[in-house]
Amino acid sequence: MYANGLSKTVVDSASEVLETMCFACVLGLVEPEALADRNNISSTVRFAGDLAGSMSVTVPHPYARSLASSFLGITEAEVSPLVTRQFVSELTNMICGCVLTGLDSQGAFQLFSPTVDQPAGGTVAASGAAGESLPPAPAAEDSTSADAKAAFAGGPACLHVLDTGDGVIAVELQLETADERRE
Repeated sequence: MYANGLSKTVVDSASEVLETMCFACVLGLVEPEALADRNNISSTVRFAGDLAGSMSVTVPHPYARSLASSFLGITEAEVSPLVTRQFVSELTNMICGCVLTGLDSQGAFQLFSPTVDQPAGGTVAASGAAGESLPPAPAAEDSTSADAKAAFAGGPACLHVLDTGDGVIAVELQLETADERRE
């Protein structure tokens, strides 16, 4: 089922966070096409330290709102587009932290502020909230240099789309190689 230990760590970590924090059980993996043509919210967090790279989490907006409701213990009607976006950022942080601990439990890491990508047009339509939309995301304050960001593209990577029965969540991890880190 898993190509390597990296993939297993990513799936196990995402499953643990979703179950523990959002009461969502991962039933299996599906193809990435399960997220195509959806109103998705994506968040990316970069990290540096003993391991360096980035992690992205992508969730269809309606399901992100449902997960945020479970996480916060409030009704979906109380979950605003801004709170949904903040939740996806926090979900990315939690999964990334769990993955990094799983890969190197003694490692030291720095996580940068997550960024949130929105669909074309700069807004995310709110499910069930007439006329409510999310303002464009502010520019991220990321102290990672352009050279370092370019280096993230070459190392080991994995992408998995997890099916919880109620929705799907994509988790992608991109590690920087040791050679890239020396440059």
